[in-house]
Amino acid sequence: MKIISVKFKNLNSLKGEHYINFSESPISDQGLFVITGDTGAGKSTILDAITLSLYGQIHRNKKVEEIMSYGTTECFAETIFETNGKEYLAQWTIWKARNKVDGKIQGPQRKIAVKNNTTLKYEILAEKIRDVDEKIDAITRLDYSRFSRSVLLSQGDFAAFLHSSEKERSLLLEKITGTEIYSQISKGAFEKNKKEIEKLEELKFKLESLEILTDDEILEIKEEEKKLTQELGIIKKEIQSTHKNIHLLEQEQLLKKDLYKSNLAYEEQILEKEKFNPQFEQLELHITTRPIHNEINERNRLLLQSSQTLDTIYELQKNITKTQEEKIQQEKIVQENNDIIIQLKNQQQTFFNQLDIVTQLDADIKSLKNVLDPKKLEWKSLNEKYQNIVKDKINKEKDLKDINQEYQLIEEWISEHKNDESLIEDLGKIESPLIKINELKEKSIPINTV
Repeated sequence: MKIISVKFKNLNSLKGEHYINFSESPISDQGLFVITGDTGAGKSTILDAITLSLYGQIHRNKKVEEIMSYGTTECFAETIFETNGKEYLAQWTIWKARNKVDGKIQGPQRKIAVKNNTTLKYEILAEKIRDVDEKIDAITRLDYSRFSRSVLLSQGDFAAFLHSSEKERSLLLEKITGTEIYSQISKGAFEKNKKEIEKLEELKFKLESLEILTDDEILEIKEEEKKLTQELGIIKKEIQSTHKNIHLLEQEQLLKKDLYKSNLAYEEQILEKEKFNPQFEQLELHITTRPIHNEINERNRLLLQSSQTLDTIYELQKNITKTQEEKIQQEKIVQENNDIIIQLKNQQQTFFNQLDIVTQLDADIKSLKNVLDPKKLEWKSLNEKYQNIVKDKINKEKDLKDINQEYQLIEEWISEHKNDESLIEDLGKIESPLIKINELKEKSIPINTV
């Protein structure tokens, strides 16, 4: 770790903003330099600025909040350092509330950023205090305790480093040089060797307790194992094929349903248009009568709603039929798979105590059962869906009945107002407004806005 520069403001006796660049001459030209001055001149304050910016702490019997210069309202410390070929900026700031001298101390606010060598700008890595501490520790490989005992030794602390135990100095030097990985590798190798020895002893114990089978018994077991493995493979392939076929059938049904629905809707629209052409012509004759507009619009709305309801009922009927077929198919698949499971369990029970491979086959059978359980749940879901569709169909039929009643009322009203046909004599007078209205209808503009 190499400190490049230190910048700070209003720390202890050093009021105002101060900047020290260790990478510029004359400091950079010297292999070793000393910071000197009278007591209280601010020598230790420079070191405080470094620890504040990096760790938010000072290595003296003094609270961090007390480091702000008397009579000021803010202070900060900033250190730029280099490690592992990258340049970083660490910053620490506190201030007083409402920017008043007697205000309460606010903060601290901290951040750590890395320099982008392409843009030459610093990109923030962390701004929360805990995150900044973790980043500093990971980048420098030193927490505050190790930093204050190695890189930055305050007055009287050098002796503490020399008198540290061998273990403490070893850990500290490993962190500084980055060689702690070798200690971790050594510990890992020891643990791995210990576990492997334990496994070897366990295998030896199992080997001694095994009953030796004759060659004929081994051959017979292997033949049976091979047979069971082949049967299991065939069953798995059949299950996979069944799932694939189900998926293809579902996709085909969806496509057919969408195509049929589109064709049906198109044909119904054409028939509906032709069916009501005479009524539309008659309604145009009544266009000059303003109170009738709302009834006409309401009739059109009811007709459209009726058509949509019929489509919905037809779709529900199709879904009910499809759901019933899927339910029967799923029940058949579940029964077939249950029969397969029972057969495999009976064969497995005979060889359960002979070889570990037979135990593994039992585990495979249980795995097959786990595959079938979701099918049972799916069947249950389809049954619930079927019940919901039946309920929905009943509600839709009730809505259709209400719509037909409203439609009948409209027909009765039209029948009662047949006397309005006398308005045809005035057709020539209203021809121009009718042409304008037709144009507006084609542009989907409501008649009432004319």
